Amino acid sequence: MYPCQLLDPLITKGTCFPDEERDRLNLRGLLPPRRLSLEVRVVLGFVRVRLWHRHACLCWLRRALQTQVAKNLVQIRAAEDPMQKFMMLSSLQDRNETIFFKLLIENIEELGACGMGLPCKWGRGNRD
Repeated sequence: MYPCQLLDPLITKGTCFPDEERDRLNLRGLLPPRRLSLEVRVVLGFVRVRLWHRHACLCWLRRALQTQVAKNLVQIRAAEDPMQKFMMLSSLQDRNETIFFKLLIENIEELGACGMGLPCKWGRGNRD
């Protein structure tokens, strides 16, 4: 059973308990053997908060990117003419290359023909 000193956030010192206090409160074995100063713990806590915030921001950015990719894919699929699809992809590449390449990589089988092959065919003079 953990002593209440470790569970109560108002009085716990975590790894800052001095050796004498660890012995008096029977905390040996319940805490890491290395002691950290309060200043170091504050810095570590700040770093953890910053890392969590950064992770949360990255998760939000990934979701936003996926949403933009899905919206653009719906618009490109709605186009009937392959040249129109190519022009939409080209316009997307001019606006945001990250979304363009993610869209192309995730849907290469579907968009490969209108994404890359069509301009080569039109550039050679074939107007099929």
